[in-house]
Amino acid sequence: MFGVMIPGALYVSLPYASAADGDIKPTVEINSSTTNCSAFTHADGFGVSVASIGDLDGDGVDDLAVGAASDDGGDSDRGAVHIIFMNTDGSVDSTV
Repeated sequence: MFGVMIPGALYVSLPYASAADGDIKPTVEINSSTTNCSAFTHADGFGVSVASIGDLDGDGVDDLAVGAASDDGGDSDRGAVHIIFMNTDGSVDSTV
């Protein structure tokens, strides 16, 4: 089990997974240079909101929804939600 650190997140600390005793296990950083992660800039606000969304792709590993309040993908500062499919070791499998 592991935790996830989103560098752009403001005052957010969300353990992705923890042990039965509540201790957070090793932490993995997800940023714009993470393999298989969406491209984004600091100005996009990536990580302003983070939520575990359960096992969306059915591979037995919980996945994440990460907000980017000022993402320019659709138009200037329209925002986006990145769905991040995780691997068991905490690495990113793919992102939509």
